[in-house]
Amino acid sequence: MVSASITGLISRTTYHYRIIALNGSGTTTGADATFKTAGSPAPPPPTKPAAATRTAAAGVNGATVTATVNPNGSLTHYYFEFGTTAAYGLQTPPVSAGSGTATVSVTGSLSGLQSDQTYHYRIVAVSSGGTTLGADLTFTTGSTASKLKFFGHTAFVAPQGVGGIFLGCFGGTVCTVKLTILRSGATIARRQHFTIAPGNGGIVHYTLNHLGRSLQQSTRRLQTTVIVTPSSGPAVTGAVTEVPFL
Repeated sequence: MVSASITGLISRTTYHYRIIALNGSGTTTGADATFKTAGSPAPPPPTKPAAATRTAAAGVNGATVTATVNPNGSLTHYYFEFGTTAAYGLQTPPVSAGSGTATVSVTGSLSGLQSDQTYHYRIVAVSSGGTTLGADLTFTTGSTASKLKFFGHTAFVAPQGVGGIFLGCFGGTVCTVKLTILRSGATIARRQHFTIAPGNGGIVHYTLNHLGRSLQQSTRRLQTTVIVTPSSGPAVTGAVTEVPFL
């Protein structure tokens, strides 16, 4: 029985070995055999982080977006992707979420956004275990445009057909407007272009056309539909009663 000591081997590795004997008559080679070195079990691969996109609070030109991230034991960084389509195109700087195993709430601040615009966003979490993408969500930024509002629903009309409607402009920009008054779908008055200062309002004058004057004379309380259309933004429609001013 003979033996040999072998050192410098790699743990948890299978090796082949055999004996070789030599003398004056020749060489004899033993059969191939194997052994496997011992060692600690290999550590399990790291787990991907968990991430979920949450709500957003939007202003006129910016927004705060939220999410949750669980690093699942590996050092994890997160960022938010955002843009006007689901292709995104923009992202926040990466921030560390640590390497714990608990779910943490995270936020991102988005600036330089367009007003009155819908944006897509999602959370992205990255670690040695892989990358996790949160669900795509959207928010809409606020508008800087002023809004129009009727003051009451009565208009006073003089015998010559000149009337006035109480109208206000609420916001920080000038309201550039056109006015159309209808009776049963027929136009009885129109004013093509006028402006109301921001945060202001009052009586907007118009003149009834021939049909409008005829209807006003025959129906002293004339039920009409008034459509006020700003140069940008949605039109405002109201039911207004035309009353003779004596």
